[in-house]
Amino acid sequence: MLKGKKGSVVVIIAIVMPVLLLLLALVADIGMLYVVRSQLQTVADAASLAGVAFENHEVYICEPGEPDALRFENGDVSHIKMYVQLHPIWAKERAKDIAEANLVSILPLVSVNLNEIRYKPAVPDGRVYYWGELVMSQRGEYEIGKVEYDYMEPEGANSYVVEFEAEMSTILLGSLTSFFSNNGQMHTLVIPVSSKSSFDCVNVFADKLVLEATVN
Repeated sequence: MLKGKKGSVVVIIAIVMPVLLLLLALVADIGMLYVVRSQLQTVADAASLAGVAFENHEVYICEPGEPDALRFENGDVSHIKMYVQLHPIWAKERAKDIAEANLVSILPLVSVNLNEIRYKPAVPDGRVYYWGELVMSQRGEYEIGKVEYDYMEPEGANSYVVEFEAEMSTILLGSLTSFFSNNGQMHTLVIPVSSKSSFDCVNVFADKLVLEATVN
């Protein structure tokens, strides 16, 4: 009788043990996926924020002779139209530097093809327009004073996007997803990551250098 019970315990252990090991592997994969995805999202967010952090050479002042470039109050020129336009090359360099610097600490856990990371303004050639108050300086020139948001063209012109995919080695999760999706990537899991950041249309010039313009 005792021998029979011992034998049944061995059988139960033999059946249950593989299941427990599979569950442990799955839990380990899911935990690692959560950590890695969070880190990758932080990298993407930082990169898109860097892309949208425009510099002074991405701020343009309309020529006074352009249509609707000037605003008048009481018959005098009071404001000039200006706009921010994210330059695709300069914005990409900012975002790329941040992305690659932050990915260094994560690369032992995942594989990312740095050449396939997509950096792009949300709207190519989009512009965000402002009215710059013209203030006469002591030198007899107009300087840009208070700046107020006017409109953007088209919608989303103040945004920058970073997208990429990372491959993470797994114990079990990659094989399961490969089996159900037939993607042929055994033991690896593809993690898509994207981030879109926008600059504030109202307070965007708060920390920028003073711009100057001469109005004839």
